[in-house]
Parts: sequence; structure tokens; C-alpha cells
Amino acid sequence: MSEQAPLVLNTEQDTLYFDPQSAMLLALRPKAAPEMNLIAQIAGPVFRLQYLDENRRFRQLSSQNASETAIELEGQSQQRLAAHFRQVDGFDLDVTITVRVAADDPCSHWSITVDNRAGLLITDVQFPFIIVPYKLDEGETALVWPYGSGILLKNPQPEDLKPDNPHTWQMRPENSDASQYPGLTVAQFLACYGEHRGIYLACQDAEGYVKVIRPVHYQEPLGRGSCRLGIAHLGDWPEQGERTLSYDIVLRSFTGDWYAAAAIYREWSLQQSWARTPLHQRTDVPGWLLDSPPHIVVRIQGELDFGPA
Repeated sequence: MSEQAPLVLNTEQDTLYFDPQSAMLLALRPKAAPEMNLIAQIAGPVFRLQYLDENRRFRQLSSQNASETAIELEGQSQQRLAAHFRQVDGFDLDVTITVRVAADDPCSHWSITVDNRAGLLITDVQFPFIIVPYKLDEGETALVWPYGSGILLKNPQPEDLKPDNPHTWQMRPENSDASQYPGLTVAQFLACYGEHRGIYLACQDAEGYVKVIRPVHYQEPLGRGSCRLGIAHLGDWPEQGERTLSYDIVLRSFTGDWYAAAAIYREWSLQQSWARTPLHQRTDVPGWLLDSPPHIVVRIQGELDFGPA
């Protein structure tokens, strides 16, 4: 990490600190609790990208392989940080990430552009890299993952999560054929919270682009490791040309438990075209569906969301 002063962005309720040389997120501090950092103090990339080589084998590269990195910070009440990573891993491939904030918005808005002139067959782009400690404060820490009927991990441990290795993010049969969003992942957010504050990460994608959204164990070179709130944006990356994500990823702190995190996502969801009109008011729903009797399913669950069942 750089010894220079960090670059600082301010939202309505948080202060974000970035490394001035790598653009890595160093800290997210709620303004109501500035002594608290919701980001783990470890080094990591800004993005990671996987592609298939000429033999259809998975390869990966990251921001740490860029030949040149240039970072810009502009604005005051509305700020914008842009980091340009050029000639990544020696390929004719450039990546630009942007983070936008405003004084009246609780969220920071993240986006990424990949300019692929190398003809790489990109399978996924993992961004942003949000790494959090397993224990946020002196109380109980919990991790929310909207997978299946929902998973709530209390005081998560490294062995509870898949390792953050290339295989975890690949669309392979052994990783299931429906674990992505849309699929068994039913919502586009992850959250981790402690007794006092939590951190919320979500994609504001109303079109349903395919993603893998899951928490993973991020292993430090030396140390026990931390939890990464991981998002991999799959497919749709041109072999020749440029693509910018058509949706924002948002990051913010929040107060409360998993209900509060889900309420943030619900508030955004209800503003979208597919949820703005209640089901009973829609004109495209067949009458037999609205008139059908309710079916109640009692789901037998174990002591914990991850078992034993």
C-alpha cells in the first residue's frame, strides 16, 4: 500500500478512502462512527478478470497486472474517482473503474469499463473487490446471502465459505447450473453487519444480467484471511470492443440487521418496472392465476441455514 495520503470520497453518511497508487479501497467509515472501518486492512486487487486461452483453459488477470495505472479525482459535493489500468498483463486490454458519490446520496456508485482489443474470450469480470473482516465489532457478526430461501451465517468462519479461487467463479457443472442470478441467487445484494453497523453491496440491475453473487474466503498471503463480498459479472463481454456495465453497483453502510439490508434492496426493487405495479393491479396476469387457491408449504429446516438438517 502507498505511504501517500489516501484519496477521499464522501457520501451522505460514509467516508471512503482509496490507495492513491492502486485505487484499492482502504476504508469505509460511517460518519456516525468514524473510528470504525468496515473494510479489512489487507491488500487486494481492484478487479479480477477470467478468460479462456486458445486451448479453452481458464486464465485470470487483475488490476495488479496493469502496465500503467492512472488515477483521477474530481469534484466536491459530487465527486468522481476514475482509475485507468492500461495494457493489463501485457495484453492490448484497458480497464477503467469509476466511483461516483454525492453529498445527498447514502450510496457510492461503482462501474467498470473493459476495452478488449486483444480478442480475449472473457468469461467473467469480478468487481468491485470488497473485503471485510470476519468480525466487525465486539458483538456478533452476521453475513446475509440471498441464496435459495436465504442464508444467514452468524459469526462466519473461513471454513463456512468457499475459497476465493478461480474455480469458484467459473460456470462449471460442479458449481451447479443454477447458482447464479437470475437463478438460485434470488436477489442482487450481500450484507455483513455487526452490533453497531453493517456494510451493504448491491447491483442495481433491472434487466437481469447474469452474475455470480456470493461471499467467499479471501486468503491473505500471511494471516487468517477475510471475507470477500464477491460479485462476478458473467458473459456479454465482447472479444473485440468496449463494454461498460449498464447498471451501477452500490456500496454503503447501514444500521440494523438483515431486515434492514433487505429493506434497502426492496426499496430499490419497488421502483423498477417489474415491481412497481402490484400483482393484483396488473393487466397481463391471467385470471386463473389470480383466482387460484393459495398453497402453503412448511419447509423443514435444520438448526442452521448451512445445516445440520
